[in-house]
Amino acid sequence: MVEEQMKSNPYDWEHEITVPELFAGREEEINRIKRELARLLPTPFISPKIAIVGKRRVGKTSLLWKIKQECSKYPFLGVLITLSHRNVAIDPWEFWRLVFQQAREELSKLGLVGKQGGEEGAGFRVNREGNTDPLNRYFERQQFDKAYGDQIAKPRTIVLDYQLVLSDLQLLSDGIMIHGYKGIILLIDEADLLIESYEITQLLRQVSANIRFGILFAGETGTSQLFTEPTQKLYLQGIVMPLENFRSNTDVAGCALLPLDETERQLISPMTINYLSRLSQGKPNQIRLICNSIYNMYMDGKQKDLNITIDVMEDVVDRIESSYPLGQQIEAIRRLNSVELESLYNLTRYPDWRVQDVINLDESFRGESRSDVAEQRRLEMIHRKRQGFVEKGIMEDNPDRLSLVGGEFMYLYIRFWYELRKYGELLKNVDLRNEPMTLFGEKVDKLTSSLCYELNRHADIHVTHTIPHDTQLGEIALRIKKRFGILNQILKKEFDFGEDVRQQISECFQLCELVSKPGPYNLIFLTVRNLDNPRELEQVELYCPGESLLVLPTSAVTSIVTQSKKANLSIEGLETIPTTLTDLKGLVEAIGAPSLEDFIQNLDSIQKWYVSSVQHLLKAEESESSESEKDRTVREKELYKYLDLYTKDDPEGAELHINQKLSETSSGREISKLRNDRGYIRYALKKVPEAKQDLEMALSLHYVQLPLTLLNMAVIEIDDGEYEKAKQLIEDALFLTYRRESIAASYLRFRLPKTHLGYFGSRQKWEQRPANVLEVAYTNLAYISLVTEGYQPAQDILNEGLSLIPSSLRLKHAMARIHLNQKNAKLADPYYQELYDTLGLKETTDAFLQQEVESYAKRYLKRRKSRKIGR
Repeated sequence: MVEEQMKSNPYDWEHEITVPELFAGREEEINRIKRELARLLPTPFISPKIAIVGKRRVGKTSLLWKIKQECSKYPFLGVLITLSHRNVAIDPWEFWRLVFQQAREELSKLGLVGKQGGEEGAGFRVNREGNTDPLNRYFERQQFDKAYGDQIAKPRTIVLDYQLVLSDLQLLSDGIMIHGYKGIILLIDEADLLIESYEITQLLRQVSANIRFGILFAGETGTSQLFTEPTQKLYLQGIVMPLENFRSNTDVAGCALLPLDETERQLISPMTINYLSRLSQGKPNQIRLICNSIYNMYMDGKQKDLNITIDVMEDVVDRIESSYPLGQQIEAIRRLNSVELESLYNLTRYPDWRVQDVINLDESFRGESRSDVAEQRRLEMIHRKRQGFVEKGIMEDNPDRLSLVGGEFMYLYIRFWYELRKYGELLKNVDLRNEPMTLFGEKVDKLTSSLCYELNRHADIHVTHTIPHDTQLGEIALRIKKRFGILNQILKKEFDFGEDVRQQISECFQLCELVSKPGPYNLIFLTVRNLDNPRELEQVELYCPGESLLVLPTSAVTSIVTQSKKANLSIEGLETIPTTLTDLKGLVEAIGAPSLEDFIQNLDSIQKWYVSSVQHLLKAEESESSESEKDRTVREKELYKYLDLYTKDDPEGAELHINQKLSETSSGREISKLRNDRGYIRYALKKVPEAKQDLEMALSLHYVQLPLTLLNMAVIEIDDGEYEKAKQLIEDALFLTYRRESIAASYLRFRLPKTHLGYFGSRQKWEQRPANVLEVAYTNLAYISLVTEGYQPAQDILNEGLSLIPSSLRLKHAMARIHLNQKNAKLADPYYQELYDTLGLKETTDAFLQQEVESYAKRYLKRRKSRKIGR
């Protein structure tokens, strides 16, 4: 009979990491703790006290186990206790009984003593002949166990004598020092329970002052009060060390890779590590939860590799639903429409952040400048949205904080559910971050997006690194230039591998993985400092395709620097370099197999995994004959052919083309865009019910560009006279727009009031391409306000838009039309004059706007100017 080979899932996401080989990251924290522990070594000594504080499941207990293992290198006797019951934390007798009991267990594990049976103290003996070992004195003379037995036999609790504890600990310390140990380190888990245990903390202070006895406390954030609260017995006696989620993708990779053997590690792609980083936000147990689901799929034969898939994400969602008592909240989230889900995700994407944090992030780089009025609108919308989620039982009722009901797995559930609803598929990243996203990182991303907008250039590749806060700008430029010098030599097959260039070659692999179109690029690189925390510094690399040298206009740089100051960021370096990039296949072929294998042997485990996983990916692509970049470009051009048909005034042909493409595609993302665009085109064909149906379906499918669909629906409501419905749709579109964008592959409609300008003045229905959500939203909102509220409220709305985008020709034109509608040519003239002067220097895609401005200038501006001269 052949026995079936069973293999267990190596990822444990429910328990702490106790095996040193599986512990990932935390190098900075470990080194700092080791420096503190080293203070026990000299004479006179200083007993270190450290509070490791952080949220639940961030890895505090795993770090304690790692430090306990590190203690053996000094060596110290590491004694780890968990205050699993409140009685242990408030009763000194129970606390010290646990400490002594665990210390004896450790001595037994180390082979210094052996268990004999019998009572606790007498139940151990020294593993050495004779009675000369000082550890025997501890077992013979220790008094705590007898005193503990006496006190539990009495009806009233006896106060624990400090000298009793100190005497026994001194005996224990003397005993282990004969065996080469340098002191005792007590590691206390769930230490936040000690905050009200003044008698225990007083004893800990006295003990650490008299013997070589270090203490590590680990607990939730309130544990820091042990050292920071003046009423505490340990006030100012130690240091507080916050423990946060992983900040480096290298740590995320370690967490995912260490449980696997060498052959399995290559089955995880770098893209999966990026997804793990983003979806878990660097939280270790959530990384292991996702990896656990991936490995289950792999063991069940549902996938050949260990990469994250839509099936894995659905499995994680199902496991959260079945494992945690969150049924009511999950049901409420599943009932949210796409606008509500997008809003909820945006408001809660960082746990427990403040309302002002949301405003500061969302309004940074949203336009050309910050707008107090736009921020006030967002504040009011946040409060309305929050109240709605509170009533649904999804959010806590806290006016200043945006917190989910249900804890950490509710946040994970929303991130996964949002990803599934919005995208429905996993895409190859063209962004590479060295760390999970943070508030600072998100601001930097918005900064770079705004920079590309100012330059009117698209960055095919976006790479971000967190770098040491004291890095000199010259060092960054030299390192980047050295990297591209090495890449150029590799491509010319002139490079000789050496140990001093491993990092640069690893960076070449990471960069080339993101290249879909080999060829010439312009690299824009900049360094950005967080002025809220000057120790945070990020290096950003943007790769824009093109041969001609990219020159940064002074106006664009000035605009970005000004916006950065408003966002509390400082740009400390901004340069451009022309370069040539190849893709992964080209890089591997240029290096050659023998050289690559030699190179891999000298890499660390993470770098070795990266290169081997890349090799595996390339072999998989060759065997599966995956779609080439050229084929993908041709397919997308054919898919969106209807845009050209519509532009050429053939909406019927455009509709037929979309009908055909809808019958051919199964991609949720493509279907949602096609339904949005068909709804737009059908409205032009006066097929109003069908247009509404398409737009509602795009909304239901969570079209990636939700504001476009909302604005398309709003125009239909405006034309139907349903102004309140239209206003709500537009306000949602504004709320969900966080940055400047011109969407070339889309149209938007907007409405302007009639004027006395004859043919041009009677034109109320306008279109815009590329679509600019902010311009169209404010224009249509002002039109509604003019109809329903009057002249001044309409001006106020356009002034709000202009405070965000002062250079907007569309908003200035809308303002001029509103003034003319109210027969106020005196206020309209300056806008038309500015439009006339600007359009004379700048191309516009809207011939009607050009013609109207020129007509107005000739018929009115010049005539009025001539009259003034005549006078």
